[in-house]
Amino acid sequence: MTHSVKLFVKKKARGLAKGLPFLAACLIWLLCVPAFAGDTLALQVDDNAPTTLTVENYQGHSLVPVKNFSKIIGAGLTRGEDGSVTLSKNGILLTFYKNSAQVFKNGANVLLPIATRVQNDKLYVPLRTTCDLLELPISWDAALGRVILKNKETRGGKTAEDIILESSKVMDGLVSYRFDSSSQMSTRVNDGQPATVRLNMTEWVRLDPFAIKIRQVTEDAVLETYVTDTQLYTRTNEGAWISEGVMTDIQAFSRNLDSNSDPKMALERIKTYGVAYSFNDDLVQDGKRYYVINACMGAESFRSLIQSTEFLLTDSEEKAELDQFMRNSSFEMYYTIYINQVSMTQEIMTYDMEISAWPEQDQVIYLNGSGKSTFSGNALFEEPLMLESSVPAESTD
Repeated sequence: MTHSVKLFVKKKARGLAKGLPFLAACLIWLLCVPAFAGDTLALQVDDNAPTTLTVENYQGHSLVPVKNFSKIIGAGLTRGEDGSVTLSKNGILLTFYKNSAQVFKNGANVLLPIATRVQNDKLYVPLRTTCDLLELPISWDAALGRVILKNKETRGGKTAEDIILESSKVMDGLVSYRFDSSSQMSTRVNDGQPATVRLNMTEWVRLDPFAIKIRQVTEDAVLETYVTDTQLYTRTNEGAWISEGVMTDIQAFSRNLDSNSDPKMALERIKTYGVAYSFNDDLVQDGKRYYVINACMGAESFRSLIQSTEFLLTDSEEKAELDQFMRNSSFEMYYTIYINQVSMTQEIMTYDMEISAWPEQDQVIYLNGSGKSTFSGNALFEEPLMLESSVPAESTD
């Protein structure tokens, strides 16, 4: 399912996230990343598009948030009960402590050139030294104005992009499939009390003939959506189906479907949006071996992606709200894909994100979200019994 279709489908979830801005409900499922507040640097890993990273320049050193950095380079990250953070990459374990110049590399004590720092509850570590300890070549490209990091990993001679492409071909060959997702998003305005929205969602996809069915459940409501290549229907709390009519731009919608049906084209399109893939350590879980691949997207590319989907929003107020949100917000979001090494299906996906938005001069909205999806191949797809009872959207007021 393309990002464009997801944004279009999710626009009807506006009423589900009580008190949240419209785009928050959309972004709860959008798996892409971010702009960052404060000082930033562009970090390019291999031939991927550069990714924006928050950076703190302190005493002549560039420090970066260890969690964000681990996602970009595909390192495992675990937190200890003593407050430590351990990175794992290619058999190397680095354990950092808050406000400490001591780091342990595979158990051996190493002295950092500067102590780690904690800012906004995030642990910052020195960029160059961390790369050196992980044995990742790093350099500065003055002409491009970015840091270049060499992290060319393969699995059986295949890059992370090769694995994603192979998996996409397998997924595209399925008759139908299903995702079961759970996520939550907490929002806080300035220093106010946080409010949390929890969402359970089931999404069925049938490729021929194309159709998508989505059931979204919160504490307040149940929203169901049914999409074909030309039509959209919705209903709330088991009520009557509402016909939303024909897609606003059939040709643009068809182009999205064409990209999805051609995995290589889709991968190239994703790369133009700045998505960067990297291997994490392989995982064995419940007797299955998984390729673990991290993905993230550059900030400006994220904005371009959102702007390219605006034709799917027919309401002028929603478009204006989206534009304002994109102009006055910053994002941090990363996701991890677990690909079964035998079936090559994308069985598990997890993500986490942070959003800060400034809808008004004296107001700041903070959003934190996380989620997990599990996959089932060739799942039964049942057509909704709707057509004989559906009503036009304009007659519901």
